Amino acid sequence: MKASQGEGDQAAALPRSGAELGQLVRVLLKTNKKGKTSDTEIKGLIHQANVRRGVVVNLILDMKRLGHPSFAGVDEEGVRLRAAALPTDGVPPEVLKVVVQARAKEGRAVG
Repeated sequence: MKASQGEGDQAAALPRSGAELGQLVRVLLKTNKKGKTSDTEIKGLIHQANVRRGVVVNLILDMKRLGHPSFAGVDEEGVRLRAAALPTDGVPPEVLKVVVQARAKEGRAVG
């Protein structure tokens, strides 16, 4: 993901979280399981959507320290503050919301 997306050369506020993350990431998960799928099961099924807050922060700041032009305008304090909205080690709830909506559209019990 390019950090300088948007207008001009102004860097995007990273990392993305909350509603902004929900606009960028969509996951459709279909299972044949009856009943509620636990957070642990969801994490196992969509492990590629798992977020580790510390890793996200370190990768963004490493790119800035290494002089990557797309990360030149990234503010270190801002990155740490925005990262607080991310899970320590888990799937962001904004991504799971899409899973729940997909189930509801199919007429299945949401759970």
